[in-house]
Amino acid sequence: MYCKECGVENKPNSLFCEACGSKLKETTGKKKYYIAGAVGVMLFLCLTIVLLPRNEDVFDMSGDAYYSNDKMTIISKEGAVSEYDVESSSYPSYSLDGTMMVYIDDEELYLHRDNERKHISDDVAATWISANGEKVLYTIHEDEDLLLYLYDIKKEESLLISDELYSGIHSSGIVMSPNGEYISYQSDYDKDDGSFYSYIYDEKNESKAFKKNCSIFGISNDASYVYYTKSDGYEVDVYVTSKDNTEKLLSNIDLVRFIFNNDMTQAIFRDEEGTYISVNGQKEEKIKSDQMFLKSNRRAQKNSNFISTYLYSMMSGYSDFRDVTFEIGNSTYYLDDSFEAKRMIRGVTWDVYLTDDSKSAMYLDKNDIMYLKDTRGDKKAEKLVDDVWEMYVSYDLKQLYYLTEDDELYLYKKKSPVRITDEPDYIAMNHSSGILYYLLDEEVYKVDGKEDERIILDYDIEELYEYNDIIYAVAYEDDTEIYYGCVGDGEFEIFFERETE
Repeated sequence: MYCKECGVENKPNSLFCEACGSKLKETTGKKKYYIAGAVGVMLFLCLTIVLLPRNEDVFDMSGDAYYSNDKMTIISKEGAVSEYDVESSSYPSYSLDGTMMVYIDDEELYLHRDNERKHISDDVAATWISANGEKVLYTIHEDEDLLLYLYDIKKEESLLISDELYSGIHSSGIVMSPNGEYISYQSDYDKDDGSFYSYIYDEKNESKAFKKNCSIFGISNDASYVYYTKSDGYEVDVYVTSKDNTEKLLSNIDLVRFIFNNDMTQAIFRDEEGTYISVNGQKEEKIKSDQMFLKSNRRAQKNSNFISTYLYSMMSGYSDFRDVTFEIGNSTYYLDDSFEAKRMIRGVTWDVYLTDDSKSAMYLDKNDIMYLKDTRGDKKAEKLVDDVWEMYVSYDLKQLYYLTEDDELYLYKKKSPVRITDEPDYIAMNHSSGILYYLLDEEVYKVDGKEDERIILDYDIEELYEYNDIIYAVAYEDDTEIYYGCVGDGEFEIFFERETE
């Protein structure tokens, strides 16, 4: 299942995109049970969203900001709420840690940080932010020209990079290195033969021509490694170049997805014939003859790039692909120190929870049996319980709740599971604290490893869900949507309200 917002492939039946958090499809049926992502590496996400609004006038564009008519609401991981008036806002761009966000509203460029926003420029067409959150790129239309500017967040200064930017239909070719110090763009377009040049800019050497008729889609710090495509007629090839070497990674591509580590020294990519990895600019090594689904961080920077065919790239959020986990079919693998794929779990559904080092896993198999396993050893998995419909697991795997096929909610205890309730309407868990919440008959209950406790709120609650370790409870009163939020082990409080038509 592919996300319509960012293009990332997700597991079957997923509710939200694991890369950007956008809603993938409508849920059906009387009951809806929401679970978070399956891996502990998602812990460092800093901005969270309010999503799944009911009325048609409300929509979720980015996976990190809530838009409703003329309002945008951003909620930090600490529960701080920022609301801005918007008219026609664009898809936001985020730093890798999620603390910086840039977006365009009616051609005006804004930076959001520390729960405040700053106006950067007018007449802006597109924008990007560096992974480290220190630099912002943006383009401006001026008469018939397209200008490229670089904004330094610390200095609060903008610098013109190019006033002859090529904005052709095939590719923009605008890319920043993770630290924002190196920038690629295309210019010198020849209308007669369709040729153009790619340039690489840095503050010390300014702009230098890179190659003719190539499109850069990835550039590492210091431009040590540059990833680009080059077309020859109808065929498009993919290359990586370093200071001393150039390697062809793929030939005649059709649909290719690149995933980079945080400094872009490693790249995992796949085509129809398999999945590959390139490390430090070296020729690719095949990981598997199948296409693998990487368990990417939610704070993944995305960059779509149209060449002649479609090539998609993103920064995964991993500093190193050693120990990264991925799925092929119904099996889960990891990459060892030599970047070789090692199978650690086989015969499972998409319900797999891993510790942040991925060395322990809790999962359901195809027979709805829950297991605990040391993923790096040969020891047989430990069977925990039968007939599990959904499981709710803390990141350290020490707190475990599960819902049976008969809609009975239990706290797992090795000797004797503790029954919590029957037929809850919604279930949500704070995966960091291990605290579970459920909704029953429009009332919220909290379970902290022992008995449940009813939460007293001013309104009847109709929806309950978790996103990025914030629990959201939604009430509908007359023509108003009321959103409560609970951060960590704190109390529920009203985050914001929305008028409905």
